[in-house]
Parts: sequence; structure tokens; C-alpha cells
Amino acid sequence: LPQKICHQFFLIYDFYEFLYNNVYSVLRKAFARFRITPEYRLFEMINRDWLDDYALFMSLKFKYSGAAWCNWPADLAMCRKEALDSARSSLENEIKFQKFIQYCFSRQWKALKEYANEKGISIIGDIPIYVSHDSVEVWKYPELFQLDENKLIKSLSAGMKIKYQVALAMSHNAKLLILDEPTS
Repeated sequence: LPQKICHQFFLIYDFYEFLYNNVYSVLRKAFARFRITPEYRLFEMINRDWLDDYALFMSLKFKYSGAAWCNWPADLAMCRKEALDSARSSLENEIKFQKFIQYCFSRQWKALKEYANEKGISIIGDIPIYVSHDSVEVWKYPELFQLDENKLIKSLSAGMKIKYQVALAMSHNAKLLILDEPTS
């Protein structure tokens, strides 16, 4: 790549890294100053079918330093009621913080979409074809996925089986294979 493009890439990467490393401290300051409004209560009510589980999941993820849910204590990984109730109680403020983040994003997304629409620009989205194993959906609703009683993946898709076979054939006794889909 030309040196100018490489330099721009690293500037963008450095900026992203800076944002990633500092965004939570800024958001926590905003949260400390935030006062609940009727608009916020409405947001909570409209989104309660996913927001409570998501906020708890992200709070636990933060508590366990970003570890995948399958590496959390067994009672939490298996969503046992007593463990979840205890976590909700001990992480109450963090859960509120996670909801606040979603509220801020929702407001910003709505404003961006309205602005784009006013300029005659339509924003379309997509949905993921696969859900990550380390997601709130798989953690909380394992019965919707092909998991065994321990929430482990039971089987691979036909495409993943082929990719796995090719990777094994080309790996020459590798100790670790990293595949690019959540079932890997």
C-alpha cells in the first residue's frame, strides 16, 4: 500500500483505539449527571423485552473482564434464577448504566435517521445471518439454538463442516484453529 494510505489507516486505528479505551469513562460521567425523564421511562417500557436481559448480560460481561458467558461461574452461565437475582441486586447500578448507554444510542440513531431522511437519504440495515455464541440471545435462550444441555454447540452447519475439514487438511497438526464463524 502507498505510504499515505498506510499512514491514514494507522491514524484511524489509533483514533479508534483511543475512543475504545476512553468511551466508557466519558459515558460514566454522563450517566452520573443523568436524571431519569419520562422519555427515558418510555424507552425502558418499549424495549423491556430485550433491554433487561441485555443490560444484565453486559454488566456481567464487564464484571468478568469481557470473558465469554460460557467462562462465567456455572450458575450464571446456566442462567439459574438465584444467581441471576443475586447478580441483578449486586450489579444494579451497572445495569442502569448499560440501559443508559442503549438509551443514548437510540436517541442518536433516531436523530441521525431523521436527518438523513430529511436530506432524501434512506438508511437500510441488515441482520446478522449468524448469532455469536457469546451473545445475550444464546446465553438467555439456548433452546432457540442447536446447543446441548450444557449450552455447547451440538453440531456444525454443512458449510462449517466443509470449512473445518479443509482447515484440518491444510493445518499440518496445528494446535489451534481459528475459523471465521460463531460455530467455530
